[in-house]
Amino acid sequence: MWATGYTQFVFLYSVAQCVGWILFRTLVLGLLLKKQSTSQLITRWYIRHGGNSEEAFSSWRAVYNTTTIMTYGAFGLVALTAYSWGGADYGTLFLAHTLGLLLIAFHVWSSRSVYETLGDFGWFYGDFFARDSSILSLAPSDIKLYYTGIYRYLNNPDKVIGQAAFYGLALISRSWAVFALALLLQICNLLFSSYVETPHMEKIYGAQVHRDSGIVRTVKNAVNKGVGQTVFVDDARSTAVDASS
Repeated sequence: MWATGYTQFVFLYSVAQCVGWILFRTLVLGLLLKKQSTSQLITRWYIRHGGNSEEAFSSWRAVYNTTTIMTYGAFGLVALTAYSWGGADYGTLFLAHTLGLLLIAFHVWSSRSVYETLGDFGWFYGDFFARDSSILSLAPSDIKLYYTGIYRYLNNPDKVIGQAAFYGLALISRSWAVFALALLLQICNLLFSSYVETPHMEKIYGAQVHRDSGIVRTVKNAVNKGVGQTVFVDDARSTAVDASS
């Protein structure tokens, strides 16, 4: 009975921790990054207190990284305490574990591909802090959008498949509570992307931003060829037209 009560306490505590970190990451860090985009709030605060852009970005990286680690750790603890073997046959358990592990592996692969493409500068939203290497040492000499690696297929991989591991843990733990947290994390990530990342990208990079991903453009081109006429306008052409108007 004591063990059950203790496990329940740890479960509820980890759920509260996870929700708290998800909301902090989305609302607080999202607001700070939004202000950084519009008014360089973080950088100006550091300069006003005797610092510089390097220190501002370094502190931001530390806070963002810590928040991400705590979110992942709390989520993992929720899944661990919710995990149960009871009430299911071995076939169901094997299927759930296999699919769950595949989703986790897919998440790891996509995150690694994103990091290899962006590096530290892009991974930690460096273009919110500087536009050239004279301001930040981590900034590349030529800051522009590169549609290479996984970005050849998806404009924002984290928005689409960046939460796969959390759904994998929900499958493995067979817990609706874990699934609900994964869904909350997905929704918060979509909000963060829509209200913070996308407006900044459009402001900084303009016509370089593709409206459609590589996969969507491939499907559109296939449909156009199949029907023998232009049903869908190519993303690159429509963006160029908008930029020149």
